[in-house]
Amino acid sequence: MEIHWLKSFIKAAKYENLRLASEELFISQPAVTKHIQSLEKNLNTQLFIRQNKSIRLNQNGEMFLPIAQEIIDTYEAGIHQFQQYVEGFERELTIAIAPQIANSMLPSILKQFSKQKSHVSVRVEIIKSNEIANSIQSGQSHVGLSKIKPVNPVLSVKCLIDEPIVCVGPKHLESMDMVEIIRQEKVLTHEYAPYWDEVNHQLQQQFTHTTNMKVNQTEAIKQMKLEGIGVAFLPKSVVRKELEDDRLALLATNILNTCTSKTYFISKHSSAETEHLFEICKSIYGT
Repeated sequence: MEIHWLKSFIKAAKYENLRLASEELFISQPAVTKHIQSLEKNLNTQLFIRQNKSIRLNQNGEMFLPIAQEIIDTYEAGIHQFQQYVEGFERELTIAIAPQIANSMLPSILKQFSKQKSHVSVRVEIIKSNEIANSIQSGQSHVGLSKIKPVNPVLSVKCLIDEPIVCVGPKHLESMDMVEIIRQEKVLTHEYAPYWDEVNHQLQQQFTHTTNMKVNQTEAIKQMKLEGIGVAFLPKSVVRKELEDDRLALLATNILNTCTSKTYFISKHSSAETEHLFEICKSIYGT
């Protein structure tokens, strides 16, 4: 069954005149006649009562008319929706993001992206870094921001930043020597962070004694430091806002010279939206 058969049928039913139907459709009258005949053959039934040059719907035609109109309406709405999608309107972008990034850089990224791409509906899935690649591979997410580089060769992986690990703590520790700080303060550790094993190894080499407190969420670590509890070794981007607002102190930047933290932009399919998001992420991390 062809769409133009249905359109010819609907116009012929509207005017009960093949000539008027052909004029509105900008096709010849024989073409309208052929369309209707093909439709009737496909349905295995007559749709019109024909009397000389006039036509009118029979009972079967009256029954089929709203069905044909619904098919045309659905078809045209679908084509319109698809064209809108191709032109970039009413798109959806699902971002899978690690909690550490969501609690630090995400607000700035989303603010800029939404301002420049207001027609795109954004959905955020906060999941562990080691689960992000699977979310993208399965199609549940379009892009991901992760602290772990996936090994999946199908995915596109771009490093946004390779940044230093810095020591941060409450403001009252600013004037103290680093050896004294490590001696008296608990080091809040994120045991699931990909860089923590290297951080711990270097701390043990440089300091005779450290007291660790395991906390499995970066946001909880930051909150505890804001309350005056302990120090932490974190990527600088994670505590950028707290440092800018002068709520935390940057105690040391060069203790862990060989220990860095990478952030990866992961995608499976490239689109205007994913490329624009990448450029925004690169710009924000670059500042």
